[in-house]
Amino acid sequence: MPARPDIFDLTVTKLSYLYETVVEIDERVTIETFLMDPDPKPIDVDADADLVRGSTGEIIRILQKPNMVDVGAQLDELWFQGFRSIALALVHSYTFSEHENMIATLARKKGFSVSVSHELQPTVRPSHFY
Repeated sequence: MPARPDIFDLTVTKLSYLYETVVEIDERVTIETFLMDPDPKPIDVDADADLVRGSTGEIIRILQKPNMVDVGAQLDELWFQGFRSIALALVHSYTFSEHENMIATLARKKGFSVSVSHELQPTVRPSHFY
């Protein structure tokens, strides 16, 4: 039986969300390089402490590291609210997973069951490969 036996039915019921709440982490990294750039400029990763090379070879700029004290307080609040599992997804974690790992480690120490995006889908490719 097809997933939608009547594709013109306007009363289709959407599934509910898989999550109940969202907590934002004050963290940000950006991709410094664009591999399809026709005129790439050389970047010296060693000359700037905020630059690292991601697992895909791209150069990543760390704009904001997560404040682990603040993250710990956010996790404590979630625990107090009764949550025992979390899904963690940070931007560009497919190539730079360090911040996700830090947060996941802390969450697990606090007793949470943690699903981490770069562990669940490690083969995600950046858009320039599509």
